[in-house]
Amino acid sequence: MQLDTNNSTEKEIEKGVKVKVRIFAIEKYSKNFDDYYLTKKVRRIIAKEIDPVTLR
Repeated sequence: MQLDTNNSTEKEIEKGVKVKVRIFAIEKYSKNFDDYYLTKKVRRIIAKEIDPVTLR
């Protein structure tokens, strides 16, 4: 798992803040894996089939 906060402000990552995420794994993904990019098709499937959870 990777949680990237590089594009977040200090306020956005302060202690106790809640973050909505979608947790999933991909098998047999035949595209080159570059900088954690997922194709538009995969992103649509994730958005449709994976319910978000809130992390705190």
